[in-house]
Amino acid sequence: MAPALGGVISPNAPRQATEQSAAAPSPFPPITDCAFLSNCHTGALIAPDGGVGWLCVPRFDSLLTPATV
Repeated sequence: MAPALGGVISPNAPRQATEQSAAAPSPFPPITDCAFLSNCHTGALIAPDGGVGWLCVPRFDSLLTPATV
C-alpha cells in the first residue's frame, strides 16, 4: 500500500523490509553455548568466541555490565 497524502503511512501498510521481526534470528549466541565463570564473589558469562557478554563487578549484587568486551 502506498503512503497516504502528506507522506503519512497508513496503519494498515505493510512493514518495511528493514525492520527485524520477532522470528528473525538473534545476532547473539544461545545462552546454552556460553560459559559461566565465577570465583564465588563475582561472575562472568563468556561467549563461544571468548567475549565477555555479562559481568557483575565487584560482587554478584553489583550493577551488571551487559556489554561485550
